[in-house]
Amino acid sequence: RELRRLGPFDAVLAPEFRGEAAAYARGQAGGPLVTHLLTSSAQLLAIRPGLTALERRGPATRITLALERRQAERSAALLAPGGAILDWARELWDLDGIPSAVAPLCIDVEAVRAAARNEPPADFPREGPVVTFASRLDGHKGAQHLVSAMKRVWRDRPEVRLAFVGRDAPWEGRMMSEHLREVAGEHAGRLHLLGYQPDEAYLACVARSDVVAIPSLWESFCI
Repeated sequence: RELRRLGPFDAVLAPEFRGEAAAYARGQAGGPLVTHLLTSSAQLLAIRPGLTALERRGPATRITLALERRQAERSAALLAPGGAILDWARELWDLDGIPSAVAPLCIDVEAVRAAARNEPPADFPREGPVVTFASRLDGHKGAQHLVSAMKRVWRDRPEVRLAFVGRDAPWEGRMMSEHLREVAGEHAGRLHLLGYQPDEAYLACVARSDVVAIPSLWESFCI
């Protein structure tokens, strides 16, 4: 209703995730709906480990899957950050005949450089080489595999610190941060879990890291 009141627009752009534009897709009175394919719940279920049975097959998940499909199939056009995500969506849903284009994700380089000159948060490690994981702690982002790999690094380089910059997330009925400390075992003191940080602090952490690790099991188009 709000889109109809504020429109008409040249286009209404909405991601497919959670199907939040599924109701709007029926009439599109405020302008044609362009669905931005990022990573749908249907795709996450295929790639994301550590989900409970309720998260995989519960009523909320079934409703979300239906809404995402409805939105995508009723869209006037589709955008995707890469060919792989677009091809996979076509395997999942009936998207034949819907115009589509690949538009890679991008950043404002000067803004990123400016933000990186800021000071990182107080709990970012200042001593020893720092390996940083800069992402949410969802299972498909691979934080659990990074900690396992770091245990081999710590055998020879115990001074290395491992920083996590991003929101915590559920993992097998608890939070991923708990699981990571458990995997690290005697090395848990070398973990620095900073949680969500605004862009200025997030990019400052990245800039001051010796290594940035990206162990994702899947990315629609990583930046």
